[in-house]
Amino acid sequence: MRFLVLTLFVLSNILLAKTTVISHSPQSVSVVPTNEGARISWELNLPDTVLSFNNSVPYGIWSPHLNQALGCVFDLSAFPNATLEQIDFVHYSRQKMHGPYYYRILFFDMDSSKLFYTIDSLQAGDSFDFPRFEVGVPLGSIPARDRVGIFVEGLSSPDGSNAFPALMTDSSEYVPGISYYLADVNDPFLASDPNYTNFYELSEVANGATNLLLDLWINTGGNKTSGANLRVQPALSRPNSFSDDGLVGFLEPSVAKAMQITQNQSIIDGFYIYRGDTTDGQFEQIAEVTAEVRQYIDANPLSDSSYFYAVSSFNEMTTSIKKISAYFQPPVLTINEARVDNDNDFSPDLSGKIVAVRGTVVSPNFSDKVQFFINDKEGGILLYSSRFSLDLKIGDSLFVYGKITQYKGLTEIALDSAAQVQVIGQKEHPPMPLTLADVGEAYEGQLAIFTGLRIVNPADWPAEGNNGASVMVTDGQDTVALFIDKDTDLDGWTPPVGTFSMIAIVDQYTNNVPASDGYELRPRSRDDFAPETAIETPLPAVKQFDLKPCYPNPFNPFTTIEYTLPHQARVSIKIFNIRGQLIETALEQVKEAGRHTLKFNGVDLPSGIYLVSFKAGDYQETQKIILIK
Repeated sequence: MRFLVLTLFVLSNILLAKTTVISHSPQSVSVVPTNEGARISWELNLPDTVLSFNNSVPYGIWSPHLNQALGCVFDLSAFPNATLEQIDFVHYSRQKMHGPYYYRILFFDMDSSKLFYTIDSLQAGDSFDFPRFEVGVPLGSIPARDRVGIFVEGLSSPDGSNAFPALMTDSSEYVPGISYYLADVNDPFLASDPNYTNFYELSEVANGATNLLLDLWINTGGNKTSGANLRVQPALSRPNSFSDDGLVGFLEPSVAKAMQITQNQSIIDGFYIYRGDTTDGQFEQIAEVTAEVRQYIDANPLSDSSYFYAVSSFNEMTTSIKKISAYFQPPVLTINEARVDNDNDFSPDLSGKIVAVRGTVVSPNFSDKVQFFINDKEGGILLYSSRFSLDLKIGDSLFVYGKITQYKGLTEIALDSAAQVQVIGQKEHPPMPLTLADVGEAYEGQLAIFTGLRIVNPADWPAEGNNGASVMVTDGQDTVALFIDKDTDLDGWTPPVGTFSMIAIVDQYTNNVPASDGYELRPRSRDDFAPETAIETPLPAVKQFDLKPCYPNPFNPFTTIEYTLPHQARVSIKIFNIRGQLIETALEQVKEAGRHTLKFNGVDLPSGIYLVSFKAGDYQETQKIILIK
């Protein structure tokens, strides 16, 4: 047996300082825009139990040579069907030895005297720069044995001495145990002599031999023998004394002692959250959260800007390596801002750009994937994806981000994943009163209500199971096509006879460039149709000024103000609150004789009683209206 060099080295205070880099870093760090800000999420995939083995405080350096190893033996018989998940160990080198260093991890079944798993060419950093650098080694759920010997073998050293940095404790206060020296990794159980072993109790090899720290992580799956404790294996045998190797004989085997078992969450104290402009630049720490947290909201990212976010775990001694994720903060726009067409070429100016909007779902899903219309108080737009499906309901209030695109003239927000849609509440969104003459680009995607309609040819209504795009409706002045979707309850239906009101979405489908035609109305269900049963009679000639009752009243948020003029006159319509304060001048204009209507929008007003003041010529009248939200 080759001669072992035993060196006693008194460690300085810097070694005793807690400079370990822990290996339990966050995983799967991701950042997505949300209604509240940038949401940083991460995982920490820890096994359910950590077994911490440490037999003393660090006080010496032992430089083992190639084909030798240090380790310990774990008795896992109390944990049936356990799996080995990770080990952590600490190394240290003398000043003249600089890394990197390469190691092999050996796993022995001590009962069958067999090597059952190895990990080769594990690289550790320069231990001179980091006197205690903890190396974390994932194992990949290896089935455990009843008695497992785990040993670390050095493969190389840069100074040519064939010695590698020693393995050491980090002066933790864990329950003491026994560490072992493996003299010959090529013949660990000494096949030529079944009564002999190459595993020696390290503390008995020589005074001042380095103590060992080895943390073993396992998953137990809840399987544990009742009342059992995990125990450290005592000395395996009492080997023959050594003649010329400089080794002293062994004392009697030490008594086995119970090892400390720690639940996974206690390995860290929490997480640091960072933000920076580049991956290699300065990261600013923006938050600190506790160990059970897996998410953080940065409420202050700049609009239309790119960042890098990072997360690291920490405890009272150490901080893990940062895990970094790139992020772009899209501008949050109104729907009309998102689909703006300032150059009037019937194509959205922001085509291809990523934007975020807030809106309310106003349609069912017109697809087996994603095809929902959403509206805010100013406009409407389609959410579209062919890659996944979403379960949304009419009235869901959303925060959503995606790419502005256009298909057959219809402006859309294209989605790549369900993570781009956040439901932030529920909200009613009443339809906007429009006439058929209003149907066009300005109101594309909006939910609207139309009155006084008739179907031009009821025979055009599609049969059950068919779509229909040739049904025409008219209000006596303008005519617009309906699109009847077979995935609704409208196909095969008998539509109302006579005049009716209808709620529908202003839709578009055209192959023309520019996309300046193809506008149509898309009703959502039979409930969107309401027959108007009043007997229609020709309007008599207007003989006097008159303000009709506003309708609907109460209203939310639209009501119609109707008035008649016997001759041309300047008309003033103003809205006051109940305290007589002017809220809005709705109209100040000269109007011709006849019947006129004006739609008032109270979307920005609180619920309450308001007064409509009507003046025409010398005529004046005031009417009360009630807004209920």
